[in-house]
Amino acid sequence: MKKHLENHAAITAGKIFFLVLLACYAIIFASQPSRAQAGERVSATCTVKERLIVLRIEVSSPGPETMIITQRLPGDTAIVKAEPGYSSYHPSKGKAKWLLKDIRPGVFEVKIELSSMVDPGAVSTVIAYKDPATGKLKRIRLRP
Repeated sequence: MKKHLENHAAITAGKIFFLVLLACYAIIFASQPSRAQAGERVSATCTVKERLIVLRIEVSSPGPETMIITQRLPGDTAIVKAEPGYSSYHPSKGKAKWLLKDIRPGVFEVKIELSSMVDPGAVSTVIAYKDPATGKLKRIRLRP
């Protein structure tokens, strides 16, 4: 019986250690801002103000030549205007995409005007590009 209790205590201690480790991991990554960290080729922010979504993208040199932006909106949200124009938009899915080519180093914006206001919590963005230094696909996930 004593050995059984020792085994149970060891298993419980292992579970507690794992949960503490998992909680620390979650705290560290939850505190990261929703923009690329310093040293990355691309950094970005997303803001929502009334009916306007603005993606501010900063590209360092050498930057990627091509970038794919996927913008998620609530389903059936109408886009009145987008600068630059989107490559595809599926209103029922609330998914707009841009394929941007010939990206130059510097700062540029993607502006999306909607027909009505949206909850910023319902908006998300993914920017994908191939890192010219490593050849690896990078993704930046943004929320306002």
